[in-house]
Amino acid sequence: MKTSCPATRRRRGVRGFTLIELLVVIVLSAIVMGAIIQILLSNQRLYTANTEQVLAQQTVRSGVEVVAQELREISSELGDVLSASATQVQIRAVRKMGVVCAVDSRAPLTVRIGVRGRPFEAGEAVTFFVDNDVDIAGDDEWATATITTVDAGMLCPNAVTPALSLVLASVAPTTATTGVHAGSMIRAFESFTYGQVTWDSEPYLGRVPASGTGVPLVGPVDATNGIRFVYRNAAGATTSTLTEIRTIELTLRSTSGARTSTGRMVADSLTRVIHLRN
Repeated sequence: MKTSCPATRRRRGVRGFTLIELLVVIVLSAIVMGAIIQILLSNQRLYTANTEQVLAQQTVRSGVEVVAQELREISSELGDVLSASATQVQIRAVRKMGVVCAVDSRAPLTVRIGVRGRPFEAGEAVTFFVDNDVDIAGDDEWATATITTVDAGMLCPNAVTPALSLVLASVAPTTATTGVHAGSMIRAFESFTYGQVTWDSEPYLGRVPASGTGVPLVGPVDATNGIRFVYRNAAGATTSTLTEIRTIELTLRSTSGARTSTGRMVADSLTRVIHLRN
């Protein structure tokens, strides 16, 4: 009869894991951890895609609104549209304004104006309202001129309102000198172009002044067809005649490097029909 030694009996009574059991636990833990990591990565991609989608929507909406607010104030009939293409539009917009309070129609034409906002400067091109016959609306017009001299520290005839005295030259038409009255509006413009500019090696909707570098407004936009303009006349037909433009359709397409859960690139687009001022 065989008997086991006390040490062997003690080892048989000790609880523990076999190597196979440890390997099974390690494999199961790896599977569970892999699944957890996959869920976290999927949630991160989903969050990134949703964030990029919101940013894309905000980009096109804010970009379209910026341009729309500017274009609503211009008039093609008065020559505010300087050039127009499918990818950009060059306009002139009112940046300075004043109201005439006194007129000296003798050559050179001199007007005294109450200034609203930024003061006028010598050398600026201006337009002013001409009411040839105060009883007839059909003969009203806008004339152009260039400021040659600005005299500050003046007052309007009421001796209260601060004013600037402007000496105007190159008045066109020349007959406009007799049609300027107290209450006429005088305006100065700034010319710039809305279109695609490059910033940080990416395409953006930007504004480029007549003299200067472009300023990015919103973006990035799609490099191929991110900005599109369509010009229509009063009948709704497309036109290339600048003075006939009544509405401008602006389409803005944003882009992003993120992808949705289906692998599609995150992007958005928006089209706005903008009616110009008569």
